[in-house]
Amino acid sequence: MKIGIGAKLTTGMTLTPQMQQAIRLLQLSSIELEQEVQLKLDSNPMLEREEDWQQRETVFLVTLVTVPMMTQPLPPRGLMNMA
Repeated sequence: MKIGIGAKLTTGMTLTPQMQQAIRLLQLSSIELEQEVQLKLDSNPMLEREEDWQQRETVFLVTLVTVPMMTQPLPPRGLMNMA
């Protein structure tokens, strides 16, 4: 007969329902995602589609592209703080 004392250490990670939903949605194609969104909109009267989101997104992206980030380029890395 073998007698002993032992300890078992386990580590694990559980996925929250929100994480599970995010993973499921990220795996959908764009058509499947659109269908899922429409299903949720149809089944929940408190939700509504915001039609001009694409226009706002386009304006935002155009702004990001057209607004210069800096007026002058940075000097090469080796030449900084040599004065």
